[in-house]
Amino acid sequence: MKNIVVINGHSKEGSFNEAIANTYADHKRTIGHRVETLHLYKMTFDPVLKTEYKEGNAKQPLEEDLKRASELIQNSDHLVFIYPVWWGNMPAILKGFIDRVFVPGFAFRYHKDSPFWDKLLSGKSATVITTSDSPNFWLKLVNWSAPSRVLTKSVLEFCGIKTKKVLNFAEVRKSTPASREKFLKKVQTLDSHL
Repeated sequence: MKNIVVINGHSKEGSFNEAIANTYADHKRTIGHRVETLHLYKMTFDPVLKTEYKEGNAKQPLEEDLKRASELIQNSDHLVFIYPVWWGNMPAILKGFIDRVFVPGFAFRYHKDSPFWDKLLSGKSATVITTSDSPNFWLKLVNWSAPSRVLTKSVLEFCGIKTKKVLNFAEVRKSTPASREKFLKKVQTLDSHL
């Protein structure tokens, strides 16, 4: 049994991303995992980091929802990030969540007088699920997979988290109820390694 945290980075209630998050979480619970789901649109926090980005910064303390999120992430084995691709990247609410939670002293720690750092979230794994209006080939060839690569390489890997799977549901605007249902079934088969 694993501790899983599902993070829905869509800013609106009732989105397809919310359905993906709930489908993933419900399925993992039915097979015995402990799952906590964070729908960012339900959380109360300032997504704008207004102070210096350094360890021990008490000028902008974490709100209660972010304290809880930090504890869940700290105690997790596996993280699942689900978000739409907007303007070639993640939504601002998810970027703000990362800016506020994945801070020095929690997610990483720089070495004094050195370019190296400690990866404080090592041993955890992640799955990234995105949705886009663009077709998959466009995201890969034109955007160089930037919508997921920014998260997997620049954030997760930097903190020691190994990404196991990246999956995109493309052309959401053209999707049918049948294609969405097919994708939700695929979501249930993810992360069989857990």
